[in-house]
Amino acid sequence: MADLEVLELTTLTSSSADDFAVLRPLGYGASGMVVAATCNRPGVPTPDKLYAVKLLYNFSHEYSSVVLNNSLENEWLVLSRLLPHPNIVRFWAQFVSPIPRSFRNLLPEELRPKSVYRDRSGVSRPRRGQFLVLDHHQKNLADWINQSSLPISYDITLKITEQVLHAVLYLEKNRVRHLDIKPSNVLIQNGNRPVLCDFGCAVQFPDSSFVLEYSRGVHVGGNRAHLAPEVLTSAHRCRHEPSRHKTIDYSKQASFAVGVLVCEIATGDHPLPDYPLGFTSSGAVQYTARDIVPLPEFFPKSFQSIVADLLRCDLGKRLDLGEAVKQLELCCVKRQRVTTVGDLQVELRRVKQERDIAKAKLSAVASERDSAVRELRAMAEQCQKVVSEFDSLAQHCDTLSRENKRYRRERDGAVAAIESAYEASHLLQGQLTLVTRERDLAQSKCEELQSLNKRASLKEPIVECGRCKGFYLESENSSSACLWHPGKHVSYTFSVLQCVYTMFVPISAWWMVIYYLPLPSLPAL
Repeated sequence: MADLEVLELTTLTSSSADDFAVLRPLGYGASGMVVAATCNRPGVPTPDKLYAVKLLYNFSHEYSSVVLNNSLENEWLVLSRLLPHPNIVRFWAQFVSPIPRSFRNLLPEELRPKSVYRDRSGVSRPRRGQFLVLDHHQKNLADWINQSSLPISYDITLKITEQVLHAVLYLEKNRVRHLDIKPSNVLIQNGNRPVLCDFGCAVQFPDSSFVLEYSRGVHVGGNRAHLAPEVLTSAHRCRHEPSRHKTIDYSKQASFAVGVLVCEIATGDHPLPDYPLGFTSSGAVQYTARDIVPLPEFFPKSFQSIVADLLRCDLGKRLDLGEAVKQLELCCVKRQRVTTVGDLQVELRRVKQERDIAKAKLSAVASERDSAVRELRAMAEQCQKVVSEFDSLAQHCDTLSRENKRYRRERDGAVAAIESAYEASHLLQGQLTLVTRERDLAQSKCEELQSLNKRASLKEPIVECGRCKGFYLESENSSSACLWHPGKHVSYTFSVLQCVYTMFVPISAWWMVIYYLPLPSLPAL
């Protein structure tokens, strides 16, 4: 082991949950939650390296300092006893630590209340949880299959199958059965290298017979669709006939799981549709070779034969892992060195089939491309129409803006004119009030002159008081009526003209008096 790996292993083994910065969740399973995180502990050789940190759901709901010991510990117990393998997920460390807030916030809602407790003083505190530190990989095999064009080529299928078989055979040599091999539990590393992960259902057997004593309540395996028919049948009989059947044989379970996995890689579907429900009778699972969906025709017959032997229902006729690896290595050698004309012809037919499939895919892609181009052109035309409409709307908006400015100027001018007219009206109102007063005064003077004129004789003159400017008959003038100033006697004609001149100086009042009050008839002097 390199020095950097030793330093990394030592640092991660002595770390705690607070030393990891959670970036995002990677997945949720029945046994725990996995997140992508970086280690911030001093001494780690690569601080930017991503790790898959798994929090197991075995923290106690009743006690704050107890981590439950149950089957959830299978994963780290199994992985910690295995040496690193290129096709098995790398296990770095396991520790028990208080669950930080960054992990608690990502837990499922039903588990968040269980991740904290209240002590005797009523303070909320985090519970202790069990953490596993594993290598991080970008995607799993299920996502890779969904993103690939089916069927997968023979070369890629052969390469992945060979590496998965080597990983499962390595586990078998260490008396370990994974018991949950499926596409979502196989990670894909760079260069399409498969890596087995999620050993939560794995079991390390005491010997190489791979026979397990059945006890009620223990899981017999993971996904039922990837469990061998004898495992499902034995589990059913152990539950319903405990006196006769007490063990389950897992000796050929890995072979069946790998066969199913290879078919799912190549075609994307299970080789036995509706398995195991469609093949169960009275608790026993049975099927024949005709029920198995074959691989695509361009796969070599030798490879198809290996997969068919891995999927045999009869336990005695099913191919074991060691023999499967040997036959697969022969397929790899034949793939690398084609020595006979027959092999060349088979290879040519296979290449032609792959070429035809590629042409069909290419034509489909071309038709999709043409339809996409047509849609893009239609969208471009619609965009041009929208742009022209926007231009016309912009011009219309500019016109409305100019008209709005003109209307504002006209409104401001009208408001100024109204204000000027209001001021002129106010001045005219004052002048009209003044003229009205002068008119009333002139009218009263004229009425006075008319009354005096009626009473005056031809020889008796009318005199004007120089102080009050009133008119009196000479006979009626006395000191009691008004102060009289001698020397002011004037003729009647002169007195009338002087009165008119004094009272009607304003031109407007003068014309109004002339219009409304005709001059009295003057007597001859």
